[in-house]
Amino acid sequence: MAKVHLIGNAHLDPVWLWRWQEGYSEVLATFRSALDRMVEFDDYIFTCAGACYYKWVEETDPAMFEDIRRRVQEGRWVIVGGWWIQPDCNAPSSESFARHALYSQRYYMEKFGRKAEIGYNVDSFGHNAMLPQLLKESGLRGYVFMRPNPFEEKTYPFPNTAFLWEGADGTKIPTFRISNAYCCDLPNAVSWTNEALERAEKFSHPDMCFYGVGNHGGGPTIKVLKALNELIKESKEGDISFSSPNAFFDELDVSKIPLLSDELQHHASGCYTTVMEIKELNRKAELQLAAAEKYAALAEWLGFRIDVSPLAEAWQSVLFNQFHDVMGGCSIREAMEDAVTDLKHAIHAAQQVTNKALQKLSWNMDTSRGQEVIRSKSHFRLWSRETLGTPLTVFNPHSWPVRALVRTGGEIGGEITPFIETGDGALLPHQRGRSSVTNGEHDKWEYAFVDEIPAMGWKTFWINRGEGKKAASSEKTLIACDTRLENDWLIAEFAKETGALIRLYDKMKNQELIARPTSALVIDETEADTWAHRIFEFRSVAGEFGGAKVELVESGEVYAKLKITTEYGKSLIKKYVTLYRELPGLYMSYVVEWNESHRMLKLAFPTPFSGGEVSGIAGGALKRHATGMEEHMHSWVNMGGLSIVTDTRAAYDALDGEVRITALRSPAYADHFGARDGFCEPMAQGEHRFQLVLTAETDPLALSRLAAELICPPERILGTYHKGALKEADEGLIAGGSVIVDAVKKSEDGSGWVIRIREAGGLNTQAKIALPMLGRTVEAGFTPYQIRTFLLTETGLIETDFTETAK
Repeated sequence: MAKVHLIGNAHLDPVWLWRWQEGYSEVLATFRSALDRMVEFDDYIFTCAGACYYKWVEETDPAMFEDIRRRVQEGRWVIVGGWWIQPDCNAPSSESFARHALYSQRYYMEKFGRKAEIGYNVDSFGHNAMLPQLLKESGLRGYVFMRPNPFEEKTYPFPNTAFLWEGADGTKIPTFRISNAYCCDLPNAVSWTNEALERAEKFSHPDMCFYGVGNHGGGPTIKVLKALNELIKESKEGDISFSSPNAFFDELDVSKIPLLSDELQHHASGCYTTVMEIKELNRKAELQLAAAEKYAALAEWLGFRIDVSPLAEAWQSVLFNQFHDVMGGCSIREAMEDAVTDLKHAIHAAQQVTNKALQKLSWNMDTSRGQEVIRSKSHFRLWSRETLGTPLTVFNPHSWPVRALVRTGGEIGGEITPFIETGDGALLPHQRGRSSVTNGEHDKWEYAFVDEIPAMGWKTFWINRGEGKKAASSEKTLIACDTRLENDWLIAEFAKETGALIRLYDKMKNQELIARPTSALVIDETEADTWAHRIFEFRSVAGEFGGAKVELVESGEVYAKLKITTEYGKSLIKKYVTLYRELPGLYMSYVVEWNESHRMLKLAFPTPFSGGEVSGIAGGALKRHATGMEEHMHSWVNMGGLSIVTDTRAAYDALDGEVRITALRSPAYADHFGARDGFCEPMAQGEHRFQLVLTAETDPLALSRLAAELICPPERILGTYHKGALKEADEGLIAGGSVIVDAVKKSEDGSGWVIRIREAGGLNTQAKIALPMLGRTVEAGFTPYQIRTFLLTETGLIETDFTETAK
């Protein structure tokens, strides 16, 4: 049993201060060098993560790939990681982590006959508190990381390099933190090995020392291998050996290491909000790809086969761009532009599959309403007849019924006020509003209404171009003027002079949710580089937006909307605040024209509540302590009676009851403690759009669902008349319990349907998932924030891990 395990590696950043094409070349050269060293040094072992890299080698140099396969069988080349690359470990969704494992571990199994055993994210900037479960479900039994360093982790209580890490859901995994760095050459390789030997003797458990040239690849050099061989010869027999993370965890006695129950943060907290376009596209891609799979499943259950093969490549593109220096927004501008292109391509692939599935379903619905089908246009955009309206079918990808705002699209009504009804003839209150179309005087309007769309299903509405029918007014309240909005749930009041929200009152609980006026603060972060190294709080206020113009721009049966315009320096915020008659929550759509450098935009919401905050994380939620430090969030944060839900913003700080949502940062691209000059380009310049919802809802399940609805709203198909076997409305899934069904897809081997279910309310629950179109049901118990994956075959139900391997 070695006291020090020497881990030969080459940290490979496929993107950072270079584009991915250069990273590709770097991988090929590094792998060739690693193989060459094995010929020269018999005991040398090489460790490498990242299924993407192996795939690059396989497609470019099959002979070298065969050499690697042979060395893997010998045990001298050790595959670790189990994921597509070393991702940002805060921003991806739990479903993305599942796909990292699915595509990577199955690839390793196919090509090498084995899976990775040890998780390996040595350069990722932080590690969310759901990671132990995500790692275990990936088929991994140990975890290696390096960041944060001890001075960055304010709660890290142990000097040991090894500990047992307990996640937010209670899952535990043995974990090792690299003490010095993940790569080194001489003289550090020798001195750091001696330091590792001292630690091993002090803490009575083995240690690891990582060596080799890295970041831009390279790996162990001839000189360092000679020096380490000499050190092994000079040391006590068995103290030091060339090894692998697998061997280290084999020898680690878990009973002798301390327990840590917390997240691992806060290295490079500035990266939570650099290049927000990447974060936004990532969130949209994750949910739209999963939605496309659900829609395709729905179509296949009803007899219509949809080609989903493009989705695997699209998922892999998303996974690649979750690499920590890409998702962290700290690569060069050209590399970030590549990522935008990739992510948009993935979203397009999802849209293509979604459209094929929904068009197939829509075209096979019976929309004849019992009449002869005559296809004749009475309007340049619509197929309509005197006795029939135009069918508008709305599809919901989520595993719960969604009470949604439905927009008809421009040019539906024009100068004629329509009436809107459901398939059973119920008239719906609706409201005319400005669409995105500007086509003459009349063809620039659309109509909006609110109704419930069945879970993983659809509902058809009929848009009638004609007078004569009018829906009864809702009994629910909606009152609006230019400084006040009120519905049955909330009262919101605004200052005419500043545009600030000065009152938000929860009518259900009879409590105030805002303690003093809100504000849009501009933070001076001139001293911060792109990562914000060694900076943990952003509270140096340079000024705030003001000079407000507040006006009531829309008010009717369905909603009331204010437009609030404020300015700061060269920047402008247009904020559209909407309150709905039938929906709780104050919806705020921001259009920010940002033209500031080395500044951060924070939206401050002071509450009357004390204590800590709870925020969404990947696959769960976490209680924090309102320290004022910058924190990552997944789509929502709660402080007492007020919750803030967002479509794409990813960070906040909280202190003394006030929550500040971080909207934007504008440091220079890839400024790594750099000497700035006139060539440095600030990021985030120009227009940015995002949404926030202020709500009195505090249930993590409801908040997570609302966030998903913001990012991935229901789809609509404006149709025509035809016969068909499908009904005007139907549901494909009925979920009971505090759960979200994240994935419904065909299994990779084609043997059945994969259903991934996540407990999202922080409760012990018994879930029952009915699939009426298949005539099947999944019933299972869940502990708080537990994720379970099931394979539904013709003959039974099998529980699997993320790799679709039976447990």
